Amino acid sequence: MGTWTASYLGARRVVWPLASADNMRLNVGRLRAALEHESVERPDLIMVIRPGNPAAVGANEAEWRELIEFCIAHDTRLVNDGAYAGLVATGSHVSLASVAKEYPQLEWIEMYSVSKSFNDPGARLGAIVGSKEFVEDFIMIKGNTDSGPVPAIMAAYGQYFSTGNAAEQALAELGALYQRRLEYVIPRLREAGLRPACETEAGFFTLWKVPSQVLDVTLASDPRTKDMPLHEAYNRLVISETGLVGVHFQGPTIDGKADSLIRYAVCADVLAPSFQKRFEEVLTRLKPCYED
Repeated sequence: MGTWTASYLGARRVVWPLASADNMRLNVGRLRAALEHESVERPDLIMVIRPGNPAAVGANEAEWRELIEFCIAHDTRLVNDGAYAGLVATGSHVSLASVAKEYPQLEWIEMYSVSKSFNDPGARLGAIVGSKEFVEDFIMIKGNTDSGPVPAIMAAYGQYFSTGNAAEQALAELGALYQRRLEYVIPRLREAGLRPACETEAGFFTLWKVPSQVLDVTLASDPRTKDMPLHEAYNRLVISETGLVGVHFQGPTIDGKADSLIRYAVCADVLAPSFQKRFEEVLTRLKPCYED
């Protein structure tokens, strides 16, 4: 969204901040505050990612209804990127489509992804559902800006989806595999002393708050890391010293403070004994410490 709004469309973007204090859930109060701070009375479009990335948190019916009512009151289009919706834990997420269909006055779309749900990023294939006019606008814009899907893969998935419940079964098995991996990794990262930034309700991402000290090093003063922002300093030091690789993020500024975050995924076979032996040895060395 940042690239599209700033570089291509020349539009103005206001970030709706997600806070670890809210478990990274949709907080319309923070949306209102962000818009007021930027002197924006009516946003043209609101786009969210539920379940999220890097915060793998879903949405519930009450959250959707509050946001939908805000959008209707402000004549604002609503978009949900539901790329990870196929990998949610049971009962942890409600789709936008299941709620928005009750509001004919709302202009909305929800997008789904084969690339994410089936762990097939080369597919470039997904689906979209929503208000007729909004879907038509999407088709026109995408047709003018995107080279499109891979025809052979599109044909293969068309055949795959038509063969009974094979796709549904495969998706359930993949989701269960990720769940088993998460059930191994998350408790061990907690036991090692890392603090979660939110619960993990979907997919294969876990998100953690970055400590000020790790591996017996104070990140703000060590010569190797003192000139880096905290989230980057932590990740680069841990990678170089242990081989444990994450993706670091700087959260939005809320009440004068921004979260430093690290995302660890379970795409690798973390259940393999050889991985677990090395992983658990690394965790004993981390010894993270937080300022508060």
